[in-house]
Amino acid sequence: MLVSHRFNPKIFCKYDIRGLFGITLLARDAYYLGIFLCEWLKNNRTYDEDLIKVVICRDLRSSSNTLRKWLISGLKVQGAHIIDIGISSTPSLYFASCRFQCTGIIITGSHNDTNYNGFKISQPSGLTLSHNQLLEIYEIANKGINITHSNNAVFEEKDIMQSYIKAVLKKNKIFHSKVLWDCGSANRVIRELIKKHINHEIFDEESTLDTLNPRERMAHFQHAVKKFDFGFIFDCDGDRLQVLDRYGNFIKNETLFLLFAKDILIKNKGARIIGDVKISDLAFNLIQEWGGITFISPTGHTIIKQKMRMHNALFAGEGSGHFFFKDNFGFDDGFFAACRFLYIMNSSPSLLHDILSSTSQYIQIKEIRIIIKENVNRNAIVENFIAKTVSALKDSVSYNFTDGIRVKEKNSWWLLRQSHTEPCITINAEAKTHEILTQNLRFIFSILHAIHPLAKQNYFKRLQNLEVASSDLVSLIS
Repeated sequence: MLVSHRFNPKIFCKYDIRGLFGITLLARDAYYLGIFLCEWLKNNRTYDEDLIKVVICRDLRSSSNTLRKWLISGLKVQGAHIIDIGISSTPSLYFASCRFQCTGIIITGSHNDTNYNGFKISQPSGLTLSHNQLLEIYEIANKGINITHSNNAVFEEKDIMQSYIKAVLKKNKIFHSKVLWDCGSANRVIRELIKKHINHEIFDEESTLDTLNPRERMAHFQHAVKKFDFGFIFDCDGDRLQVLDRYGNFIKNETLFLLFAKDILIKNKGARIIGDVKISDLAFNLIQEWGGITFISPTGHTIIKQKMRMHNALFAGEGSGHFFFKDNFGFDDGFFAACRFLYIMNSSPSLLHDILSSTSQYIQIKEIRIIIKENVNRNAIVENFIAKTVSALKDSVSYNFTDGIRVKEKNSWWLLRQSHTEPCITINAEAKTHEILTQNLRFIFSILHAIHPLAKQNYFKRLQNLEVASSDLVSLIS
């Protein structure tokens, strides 16, 4: 029987499959993904066994269980051996995929709003499917295949959490610390790990604050953490970490990146370290001073994992809080990063202070996210912006086009790129003085308005926490 399916092409993103549930991503899409993923695996891998083995899990979104049922049905059509590890995190899915040496699928909308959902697909090597590989599945679905419904499918449920936690703690000995963990209502996996294996306190365990908006919840957490040494926060699928100090202030993700890199370089002189385009020049320069070899990568977990293998890097990090350790299969894991942080703070307690002292000389803005309507070509905006920027600045600065445009001057740098997970363009900037920072932002917005002069309410999702006064920015876009 010939089977084909028309997916909405918008859901095939740079790093995963993701869309608005019930609008761009439909329940039946999961069924056909199961069928055509198996076909892609048959075409691209040699199996010792007769059955294709796939481990699956899901997050706590209400739509995730619906997608799970449809996905299982599609996989069964192709006679797959399905291992369901239940409600879990993205890192534990990566761990299971490596452990069982099979393809892994997590149903999750990651950090997006709850009306989003999707699929991250991992390989036994720890890598995730690239954009081109996802498009190959899309093309197979468009063309269609002849299939006969198989009766050889196998379905089983397994709990891998004991093995996962033992693997993490074996590599990160945790001593006594006063730590508050905010796992959020969506990350029950990490909450259970902490309750069973680590004698730390969990913020709002019964989640009575789940009805609050994120800003209100964060204010509660920042107040509560003042009774502790540190606070840990994770995104809903557990692959990203943020850390707060005892005063309720965020420790910058870039500071964590440097902390992890320094710890590795103390033990491995000449180690190769990868940072994404959001990591500052100052951070790259410090790592080089410490004896490390640095590489810059486009943002995105799929690309960074590939770069780690290409350069044989021991560690990689993103400005967004994704941290990749070679001794953890090379994938990003918020829980592993939190445990590594505690290990470093116990074994080298002065290291964090030293790094904070080394990075205090620059002023950094919080990332600006400019919301662009779905029907507007963001890539065209960025390409036009790059052309106008190069034409205006010429050879007075240095450029990096790894991901968008990164401009470097003597006392500053800034980045403009399009997000591949949300409909927006992002801006990062850093400078030695407020005057230089403001000057650079004025230049950026003057170019943007020449290209796409939208009303200011369509541009910004948030402007709070900017080091430069918000009034300066409002005047630029009004």
